[in-house]
Amino acid sequence: MGIFDHQSGQFIRIDGADIYYETSGDPSNYPVILLHGGMDNLTSFNPLAEYLQHHYLIAIDTRGHGRSTLGEVSLSYQQLQSDVITVIKSLAITGCAIIGHSDGGIVALRIAAQQFIPLERVILVGAAWQLTDNDPVKTMYENMSTERWLQAFPTAEKIYQQLNTQPDFNVLMNAVRGMWLDRSSTGYPDSSISNINCPVLICRGDNDPLVSLTHSQEMAEQIKMAKLFNLPCASHSAHEERPEWLCGVFNHFLAADV
Repeated sequence: MGIFDHQSGQFIRIDGADIYYETSGDPSNYPVILLHGGMDNLTSFNPLAEYLQHHYLIAIDTRGHGRSTLGEVSLSYQQLQSDVITVIKSLAITGCAIIGHSDGGIVALRIAAQQFIPLERVILVGAAWQLTDNDPVKTMYENMSTERWLQAFPTAEKIYQQLNTQPDFNVLMNAVRGMWLDRSSTGYPDSSISNINCPVLICRGDNDPLVSLTHSQEMAEQIKMAKLFNLPCASHSAHEERPEWLCGVFNHFLAADV
């Protein structure tokens, strides 16, 4: 059993959905918000969280994921951004960092680009900033289906069914695929990342099939206070694969003047 267990958290009602989150640590410590990737849940941060226990950790199940319900509104990065901001405000947080994996990192970029005042630092793991016509991942998303996802992750539906109070895995998969392909203003942050004025650590596994090194380098060039960390021997979920390698870098970034 990890730090996050889907048993000790709370729900907050946001735009027709019940959004679930858990906290760990002393609330007087520096708050770090943990945002997981698409089709996953907050327990994906358990491998890394054990190295961050001197912080006040707030892990959120994204709308429709884990124990959070989907609601009736369209799933978009903009909606997830609104959900996260509402949770932060409800906890009366005056300064925090976000660690976001994949979709969670995209949400973090949108929040940072908006210059949301409590957000002071951002750590990204396997996150994209835009989706272009010639990006090979676009075709991958277009061809994604429930069947294909379960071929890659055979236990995903069972875990989801056990956690969610209003489960419909196929509906969630279709909603998330639509979000991945959304190139409107409700989707990826695109050029707005140049508005970001807080330090950003861009972490990428060297074997990540979804986010290329070039993509991450282009993002780093557009963000004023960005640092790029390309991690060898890791793929898209580097925080789960190599948490013991990342923890020192992450803790330094969260504490240092960068």
